[in-house]
Amino acid sequence: MGEVFIQKWLNREIGRFFLQKKLTIFTASKAAFYSKMCLSKNTRMKTLYALAIVCSMLFSSCNKKSDVAPTHNAITEGLTGTWKWVKTDGCIANSIHDTPASTGKHIELHFSNNGGYVIYTNAALTSQGTYSLSTGTCIHDHTSKTIIDFSVTTDNDMMIERMENFSLETSDNVYDGTLSMYNKN
Repeated sequence: MGEVFIQKWLNREIGRFFLQKKLTIFTASKAAFYSKMCLSKNTRMKTLYALAIVCSMLFSSCNKKSDVAPTHNAITEGLTGTWKWVKTDGCIANSIHDTPASTGKHIELHFSNNGGYVIYTNAALTSQGTYSLSTGTCIHDHTSKTIIDFSVTTDNDMMIERMENFSLETSDNVYDGTLSMYNKN
């Protein structure tokens, strides 16, 4: 049924084209011949493929989020300040569910805009040094993310999974690793 409709439509359109151009050489029967020729099996398949490509382009999803990664300067600006540890989850079989209440540890990270950091545990200085930002591939979702590289080797580097306003999520970027959450003061 669809082929008949297309055939009639092509006949009508080809006929109009030749009438508009005032080409009297072609008759309606010749126009019908050319429209049938256009709908040969090969041409129909090519048309079907072209239509499928156009439809897939039209109906493909678009992401409203910007695909442009924030610069290290913007991340440093957002990171600057004091972050209080809220919780850590993860490890093998998701066996770790640590919070300040369950561990008795109140951890604060202080990041300065000049690349310095200080870590306090229960108000006592635990570590200090400098940090730098680099970019690495996350093993969980294979996207490019920012890594906080600490100068003190005993301080584990952190991959920033998400940072929004007053919330920071970091991971150790290992399989069966942990995800830690911090809130900004």
